Amino acid sequence: MRHEAPMRLNTQRLRTAAAEHGDTSDYQIAGRTGLSKSTLSRLTNGKCLPQAATLMRFRRAYGLSADDLLVADDLPAAA
Repeated sequence: MRHEAPMRLNTQRLRTAAAEHGDTSDYQIAGRTGLSKSTLSRLTNGKCLPQAATLMRFRRAYGLSADDLLVADDLPAAA
């Protein structure tokens, strides 16, 4: 039986892409993506995983794919 590692948001990759678009604060990232600041905080602090609609918001805002945004929880979140 194959065991899948838990996934988490690659926060470092998100912040790098956001900075490339001039968004350096959570407020700016939330504004560009249409997410609430509290939702963004929960995502970036590992309290929850993004739903498909949220991944689409990141893709539209920053050109990031789900593969860019999700990383196995047992691996470092490299940029």
